[in-house]
Amino acid sequence: KGSMAEGADADIAIFDPERFCDRADFVWLGLPDAPPEGMRQVIVGGKVELDQGEVKQRSAGHVIRF
Repeated sequence: KGSMAEGADADIAIFDPERFCDRADFVWLGLPDAPPEGMRQVIVGGKVELDQGEVKQRSAGHVIRF
């Protein structure tokens, strides 16, 4: 969402489409927050939330329901 410009609010996901795979598991492994394989960075509102598979913070975003 948003636009990529200085001072603008934008959410960005950078991933490797060849390696991208969801690893979250709600039933067998009990790892609902496991980051997906191949996700390089997630930037929410200008704050780095995920960097090279490592969660940096969890405060910038919120769930959008359709």
